[in-house]
Amino acid sequence: MSTALIVAAPGHAEGADPAACRTTTEQCDLKAASSAARAYALTDAGVAILIYEGHDIPNPRVRTSEQLGNYFVRKFSEHNTEARYFITPNKGTNTAMRFMYGNATIGSGDGTEIRNVDQAVGSIGRIAEIFWLHQQFKDVPDEALPDLR
Repeated sequence: MSTALIVAAPGHAEGADPAACRTTTEQCDLKAASSAARAYALTDAGVAILIYEGHDIPNPRVRTSEQLGNYFVRKFSEHNTEARYFITPNKGTNTAMRFMYGNATIGSGDGTEIRNVDQAVGSIGRIAEIFWLHQQFKDVPDEALPDLR
């Protein structure tokens, strides 16, 4: 399985236009990594994993965000699901995560990111299952699907 990696360096994220960023460096870096993750998710090739690297990395279990990203890619591959990871710094204490596929996001940008690695690991099987369902029904018009609410 291949991985893609964007490490947002201090200043501006790789590939970001510094002139286009009129906000903080962290916001600019987040936008660049989020945009790259969303672009991958929209290809329907797999699940994009957006990692907000906090100050809790490194720790005794995880030395780098790249190690964490590779672990998640490997776990998704165990569910026959392609995945790529994207990294951006998080000035907050904890590392947070978002998973994206198609137009869907698990862990939105309103502060509901998955903030616990154990929680994220526990959700891989379900996310892979939802991605598979997305793949099966992505071309079916909404009105043809029953309302499941």
